[in-house]
Amino acid sequence: MIHPIRIRGEKMETRNDLPPEIQAVISAFKKHDISHRLLLFQPEQTKTSPKAAKAIGCQLSQICKSIALITEDQEPLIVMTAGDNRINLERMSKYLGKKVRLMKPREVKQYTGFEVGGVPPLGHQTKISMYMDEDLLKHEKIYAAGGTANSIIETNPHEIQKATKAVIIAVK
Repeated sequence: MIHPIRIRGEKMETRNDLPPEIQAVISAFKKHDISHRLLLFQPEQTKTSPKAAKAIGCQLSQICKSIALITEDQEPLIVMTAGDNRINLERMSKYLGKKVRLMKPREVKQYTGFEVGGVPPLGHQTKISMYMDEDLLKHEKIYAAGGTANSIIETNPHEIQKATKAVIIAVK
């Protein structure tokens, strides 16, 4: 198992040496009173869902990917999906009744305030419609991006769903 370079507990999360993106995510979790634990890794350890699962020591299905999409009429949305699932854009388009596509990296930053690879489930700079893969709710703990490519937030999927008001969908 690959160990994180640092694990910060509740007392250390308030330190000013954390990047502002991580501080924003922690503030959002605290604002919504969501239980969480911040894990920091070397960026190459969490570059993909399988690598992140290996680094954390969890199941691939416990990795929460925040996939940023945009509709043909420029409505941003995020689908939080399990690490072992892939989003079917055609299926999402049918579900929404309009075409969707993956956001470009500059759009991800514009709408969420975060870079690709660091988009958390909450704490975005604009209001974004949220959807959650029903498979994430099978777990007591999930691991989502924490604002940067090397930060992970351990949290409860039910608390995230409630706070984000995410619509539960079948991604498979």
